[in-house]
Formats: sequence, structure tokens, C-alpha cells
Amino acid sequence: MLAGPALNELCIAIARLKSVYAPRDRQLLSEYARVHGVGLSHAALRMEELSRGLVLKIYSLATRADGEWSPEEQALGAYLISEFWSQELKGEALRQAWAKLMTDSAKLQWEALVQPFVRYKALRTFQDEVFTIGNHIANIIVKADGLVEPSETKILRDITHALELALFHSPAEEGGQRGADDSDPRSVPSRGRQSHKNPSSQRASRNAEDDNAPVLVPETDTSGPGLEESMATLDRLIGLGSVKTKVHELTSFLQMQQQRVRMGLPSSSHALHMTFTGNPGTGKTTVARIIAHILRGIGILKRGHLVETDRSGLVAEYAGQTAVKCDKKIEEALDGVLFIDEAYSLIDSSGDDAFGREAVQTLLKRMEDHRDRLIVILAGYTAPLDEMLKSNPGLTSRIGANLDFPDYEPTELMAIYRSLCKEHQYVLPAEAELLALRGLIAQHAKRDEHFGNGRTVRNAFELAIRRMAIRIASLTPITHELLTHIKPEDIAFPGMSDTEWKEVIEDPKTARFRCNGCEQRITGTDSQLLQESKCPKCGERFLLGLLREVKW
Repeated sequence: MLAGPALNELCIAIARLKSVYAPRDRQLLSEYARVHGVGLSHAALRMEELSRGLVLKIYSLATRADGEWSPEEQALGAYLISEFWSQELKGEALRQAWAKLMTDSAKLQWEALVQPFVRYKALRTFQDEVFTIGNHIANIIVKADGLVEPSETKILRDITHALELALFHSPAEEGGQRGADDSDPRSVPSRGRQSHKNPSSQRASRNAEDDNAPVLVPETDTSGPGLEESMATLDRLIGLGSVKTKVHELTSFLQMQQQRVRMGLPSSSHALHMTFTGNPGTGKTTVARIIAHILRGIGILKRGHLVETDRSGLVAEYAGQTAVKCDKKIEEALDGVLFIDEAYSLIDSSGDDAFGREAVQTLLKRMEDHRDRLIVILAGYTAPLDEMLKSNPGLTSRIGANLDFPDYEPTELMAIYRSLCKEHQYVLPAEAELLALRGLIAQHAKRDEHFGNGRTVRNAFELAIRRMAIRIASLTPITHELLTHIKPEDIAFPGMSDTEWKEVIEDPKTARFRCNGCEQRITGTDSQLLQESKCPKCGERFLLGLLREVKW
């Protein structure tokens, strides 16, 4: 069964939805975790379950609309089972599985599925993204077979209306009493359709057929980390030395200019719009959020919030709607930072993309009109982003700084792996850590421009936890050690064959280090990265894995 382009579109949309529901930034999950009395890892797992439930809810409604289950819809269903439960089902087995899931998903309540984005202040800025992605998923499924029946058009309107009511018309309950476990869609009673608006986040109707509806700017929110805390958060990030240096320099410059103003001295104007270049998983979004907080702490921005978007959030599908859609997203970002991922996708390489050009022109005008209230960060791969700037002098003249995010080195990737273990309360013994390090060295050695960096580490960590769960499933009794200790046999890397992994395990690497104290170069094996060593020249004792230079 083939779903053609629809399957690729659905893959991308689900990945976007998952990233919104389970953001990697700890600050965005802290409120949710605090209210529910759970750890950040548990909170992230619950959020992922909610995103999965929302996809299933939309799928079940969209596929029922015309009373048929087309081959294309079956292919999308098979993909969802593979994506969510790692099962490859076909034929009757697939039909039976979906019959049950369709029944179960019909019981899920819209309000429960999106409630974190209504209830928790830290997540409310993502309401529009959930609304947009949810509608996009519905359209992908309905249009997968190339035919849109009247009944399917109606269900699209119904889904739009249901999402709007659940996201924008449900009362916020932040800090409310905790009763049933409302992170589980099955345990949260429906609040019903509300006719009143939430006074703390009023906004106009987001009906899919009314893109000209005005946007009411949310109330100013000055909560969040201050300047000192934000700078400390930046400094705690793994790696990114050159990025940290540039942010510190910019912060010092802006503070000095403010001091000059207070003393009646002339100040130097400085464009604060930026470009972030680098491969995926290098921390661009995290740093952008920290910069937004820093600029609020200095007093440059009133709110200091981050609004993430891409081409789909700025460019409309119909003539005359792009400027309206772009303006809405910019209004949402005023007094904060607008982060545009893969910004070069706004401009088609052929030069024939009128909608993309309209978005860029709208963006340029608002960057100038609101230069005191809006910071725009264009992010993406280095080469296409440079090409975009070269082809548009208007953009180039408005960019004040470029932050280049290099790929992480293997020891930095290992530090991220360790931090994930610590965050999720797992123990990584030395023998398992060595295998993880060798796997990361191998992944790093064969990397290309699509190397996932931090995402690669997270995928490997999550795979290890799944293998660990399978290993202990039949063991009794289940002890604290079984639930926390990762074994060497649990370590694995997605996409690496058994033969490749065997070579990694059995092939120690020769490593060259440099002492932080006296610059002495030291030669050893990768196993030494896990041991305390002594510099033969100056006698300084250190863990080799913490040295600033490691080469293989």
C-alpha cells in the first residue's frame, strides 16, 4: 500500500507535533512537572502520549468521514502503528488493530488532548502551532486518496472548530487543584464546548475559512528567568564555546549602551536580528530561547518569549493570504523573538515562488517597523542560509550577528548522553559508558550535513531504554537496580547493523589528548576517557574525557 507524498507529509507533521508537545527545553516542562509532582522525563513521556492521542483522534475522524478506508488511508494507518508501537502490520491484522484503535480514539476528549497548552503558562505560546499542525494532519489524511467528498469537507470544518474550542475557548486552570490524572486523555472529563473566552489569552476565531480574523496580542508576561539566571543557563550548556562567547559579548555591549543612555551619553545603534547556522540538534532553539530571556533581563524586550515557526507558519496556500498569515505570527512574537527554522525555504530556488517572496517582504517591513519590539532569528543549514542572504540585500542589511553552531565532538556527545541518564535517573556503569562512547565516535566519524548531534544522542539513549525494558520484562522480582542500571547489552544505535556494531565493540580507538594545564599531548586509548589519569609532565590529575581536545 502506498500513500505517495501524503506519507512524507504526515511523517513531517507528526515530528513537528511531537517536538511541540515534548520540547527539549527544561523550562517549558517545569510547570507541568511541578504541578503533577513528577520528574521532567515523566512529564515529557506524558506529553508524548497526548500528542499521539491527538494524531489518533484526528485520524479516526478523518478516515470515518466518507465511510471508506481507502488503500492510501490504510498505508497511513500502517505507518502510524509502526511509528507509535514499532509493529509492522498488514491485511487483516492491520484491520483488527485499527478497529480497536478507532473505537478507543473516539473516546478521547479534545480538551484533554490539548489541555497542557491551555493550563500551563509556559506552554501557551504553542497553542497556535498545535492548532495549525492539527489541521494540517487532518488535511493530509482527507486528501491522501486525491478525492475530497462533501462529508470530508465537513469533518475538516468540525476538526478545526473542535481544536479552536479546546485551545482558545477553554478556561485556563494553571495552579488549580490536582484531581484525576489529567495528563491521560482517558481520565479527563470533557469540559464541553465553552461559549466564553479565556480572559488571560483572548484571541480571535481561528476558523480555517477566516484567515482575515484579527489577532489580539496576549497580555504582557514578564515572568521567567532573569538576566543572571539566563546567563548561568547558557554557560551550563554542553559545548558551544564560540556561541557562548558571542552571546556574552553582545550582552556586555547592550548593557554598556544602556548605561551610556542613563548617563545622557549617545549610544550606538546595533541590529539585533540574527542568523543561526549549523546542523540539526546543535542547540539553536535552546540558545534562541535563552537569548530571548537575556534580552528581557537587560530590558531590550518586554516579554522575552520565543515564537518558533517555519515556512508553513508564514506562507499561505492561497493568493492574498500570506501577508495576513505572516502578520499574525509576527504579532504573536512582538516584544519577543521570532525564530524561523529553515528560513531559506521561504524563497524557492527557482525564483518563481510569489507566496514566499510576499512573506519575506512582509517580514522585512515588520522587522523595520518594529525594530524596538521584535527580534528575528533566521536558522538553518549554513550554505542555503548564506545563499538566501546574498540574494536579498534587504535581509542582509538587517542582520546584526551570525552565530554558527558547530557539530558536537564525541566527548561532548558523551556528556549529553550522561546528562540524559542523570536527568532520567539511570545509572551508566563504566563498561556500558565505554560502548556508548565508541558508538558515538563511530556515528561522529561518518556524519554528514544531516547528522543529528544532540538528537542522535537522544535517539540512542531512548533505544537503550527500550532494549533495557525488553531485557528486564521477564525478570522477577523487579528491583530498583534493574530499573535504573543500563547494561552493556542495552547500548545500541539506530541504523547501525549488527556487523557494524560488532566492529565498534571490538575495535578500541587510539586517542590523542592535550593537558589543560601544560599543553602536553598525551596518547592513549578511548577506554582511558573513563579513567582518572595523570599528566606525565605537570602531574595534573584529570578525567581525560573532560579535556578540551580529543582526536581520533
